[in-house]
Amino acid sequence: MPDEAVLVGYADDKQLSESHQHIAEDRKAIYQGKGEIGKERATLEERTRTYRQWQELWDQETRGRWTARLIPMVQLWTGSPDCTYCPAVPDDAEYTFFRCPHWERPRLEATRTLGVFSVDSVCQVMLEGEDNWNCVSHFVQGILRAKKIDLDLNVV
Repeated sequence: MPDEAVLVGYADDKQLSESHQHIAEDRKAIYQGKGEIGKERATLEERTRTYRQWQELWDQETRGRWTARLIPMVQLWTGSPDCTYCPAVPDDAEYTFFRCPHWERPRLEATRTLGVFSVDSVCQVMLEGEDNWNCVSHFVQGILRAKKIDLDLNVV
């Protein structure tokens, strides 16, 4: 049973144990697979597999049907929707700002201005001066505003 069962208050100890076992299995599979196919792809594949399993359990569960009616898709409830621009790629801040191909142009502009612009360097670079801080702030605000407009207009 998905961790959502805890939130709606009907998970028993066996379900919680199974959910935690799935998480441990996912982490192990990611660790084992990252050498063969790369960490990002291994993570994506395991996350997709996990959501598919959770959805199957969610659909088969006989209890909590009112909650399932309100929340038919487990993935949407867990806060990991797909990227607005890249199907089947989980969206999060790191992906949006540092990996999503849709934002390549503003990312390149920020890199030209800052020199080094990566998830590992962004905080340090921002703290090096007000100009850097403003550059990163402008980059993030620009992407978030554009993404909101696209979502509001259903452009994607």
